[in-house]
Amino acid sequence: MRPCWTPTKESYFDRVPKALMLDAVHEDAGAEAAKRIAGFKKDCMITEAERLLDGTGWLPSFLRGSAPTYPMEAGDSDPETLPL
Repeated sequence: MRPCWTPTKESYFDRVPKALMLDAVHEDAGAEAAKRIAGFKKDCMITEAERLLDGTGWLPSFLRGSAPTYPMEAGDSDPETLPL
C-alpha cells in the first residue's frame, strides 16, 4: 500500500481530527515536529503535516495490515523454529 497512497489533505488529513494528524507527525517525523505544529489552526497543520510526511511512506494503522499469526502447537516454545 505504501507505493500507492500518500497522506494528503484530500486523502486523509481533512477527514481526521487534529489529534490524529499530530499522532501521524509524531510517529513519523518525531515529537519535536509534532510539538512545533500542535498550536496551528487545522489548515496550517494540514499543510505542514503533508510536507513533513511527504515521501516517507507513512500509513494510518487501518491501511498497514498486519503480519499473519499462526497458532502455536503444544511443544512449540520457540517461534523461530516454526515452519514457514
